[in-house]
Amino acid sequence: MASRSKRQRRRRKEIVRQRSIQARKNEAARPVPNVRSYDETSLGRFTTEQLRNVAGNLAVDFDNEKKRVEEQARQRFYNVPKITITKRDVMFASRPEITDRQMAEAHPKQRKLLRRQQRRRSEALEKISRANDYNNRLVDRNIRMQRYMEEHGLDVAETGLSQSLVQGTARENGIMRSKNVLKDRDFVKGMSRGELIREITDVAEKVGKPAKTEKRQKKRYKNVGTARKSKGWQALKGQDAEDFMTYRKLRGAFDPDIAKKYMKLKPGQKSVLHNATNFGSLLAKVVRSPDKYLKRKSKKPVFVFVNDSSSDKGKARRELSDFIDMVKQYD
Repeated sequence: MASRSKRQRRRRKEIVRQRSIQARKNEAARPVPNVRSYDETSLGRFTTEQLRNVAGNLAVDFDNEKKRVEEQARQRFYNVPKITITKRDVMFASRPEITDRQMAEAHPKQRKLLRRQQRRRSEALEKISRANDYNNRLVDRNIRMQRYMEEHGLDVAETGLSQSLVQGTARENGIMRSKNVLKDRDFVKGMSRGELIREITDVAEKVGKPAKTEKRQKKRYKNVGTARKSKGWQALKGQDAEDFMTYRKLRGAFDPDIAKKYMKLKPGQKSVLHNATNFGSLLAKVVRSPDKYLKRKSKKPVFVFVNDSSSDKGKARRELSDFIDMVKQYD
């Protein structure tokens, strides 16, 4: 009975092995394979001709992504927030001011209503005042012109920073600067297999294709003392790392409320915030690292407001919050 079960197990293993061999042969015979992950290990299983076909498909994806980024670069750049004044704001602002005498003569139950109306009137007047101030400071410039100024240091006088800061997400800035080398079929044929795989992984990362992360190394005694991989926030990459640093800056310099408000934005809204507004430059201007944390390593990066002025801090927080509110209309 035992020998019979062993034979059945061996037979099942052999069937599985034959099916795996046939599946690999079928995959190798396909001109364009199914790429589940664009890492070097997964791409190394394909033939050279298959890699060239994968590169051709990636070239099309990269062209489409670059067209999207270039179309976005022609949109308007907002150096200050844009506030929309509603009919409700105009209605509350046009109401007469409620005097202290009217408040004192009113019935106790009516005072609560009068205080609410006075608060709404003050908020509407303050909002209209901010909108007028922003409109007076708004410049007529698109995103491409702004990036040109940042890359050539022409925005230093405008931002007040000691050196120019290139805003925008690293992914979209990389797409704007890169050329589609995979589009040239002759150039791809002249590349070695290793160069082609490295170029495919680089382009796949720019267009947002999936890639497996490296597996954690198994702990052995021979690995003791070797360099350890970064863990926690230090292991974050790309947009996740940018979001984490922005969250820490907002939380440290201001309060958790505005930091959570930023994290609630959708990915598309964050893209507009960093690419089409002056949010990043303003944040860099008003936030710094405290001296005591510059001299030693901290578990997490710490940031504080640039000075001790409460009025400057409130004004900067209000403008950053207006930037966040402005991009909520984008999906």
